[in-house]
Amino acid sequence: MMGNIGTEQPRTAAGKFDYKPFTPPEGSLTDESEGTFAFPPETFDTAAALAEFFESAPISDRILSNADHAFRKWREDRIVADLRRDYAAWDNDPRTVATAKRNPIEYHRQADAFSVTRRAEIEAQYPIHSISPVTLRKVLRARQIVVWRGLLPDAEEQAALDWPVTIAGVATTAADVTHRYSTAEWVERALTDSDLAAVDAMTLVTATLVDIDENGASR
Repeated sequence: MMGNIGTEQPRTAAGKFDYKPFTPPEGSLTDESEGTFAFPPETFDTAAALAEFFESAPISDRILSNADHAFRKWREDRIVADLRRDYAAWDNDPRTVATAKRNPIEYHRQADAFSVTRRAEIEAQYPIHSISPVTLRKVLRARQIVVWRGLLPDAEEQAALDWPVTIAGVATTAADVTHRYSTAEWVERALTDSDLAAVDAMTLVTATLVDIDENGASR
């Protein structure tokens, strides 16, 4: 159930992956002449030049911290969403409905057991719990090489996808890294100077207060 590159980038009419530009986040600074890790120069002549840029461009501590948070949150959000979907299906099953009417205590016991067991099964579908800082840097660099290959001449784009990357001693490619770590799902959120964890925490607090207010409960 891991993500893939196709969800992150549009395709041309011919089915070819196309370049997806990014809008600089508020508060970020870019050097238009030399570019930054989040916002590179406008063109590159070869895949090697593109890869060399992203493999040497500094990744700020903020982006690294944001990426760690974004990946963990994406994984947990997916697990919770999948569990809610499966729980709803179980809860609406006629056998479950019958048990709830006949024996509420047994129903709640089964509900707790289902939630624990099913969550463990879903977690196994997302085996990467977290990414070490060393690996995270490589994942981010590979992702940028893949996403920004649209800056290259057409003949060089495949070379960017096939760019060699070694993670934990295993040789792979930039495209394979983006698949394995589902970068389409979470990396873009991390490329900001804002504290993503703080932003998400504030968003949660705001949503909770709105929910309380709408339901007329006392704060």
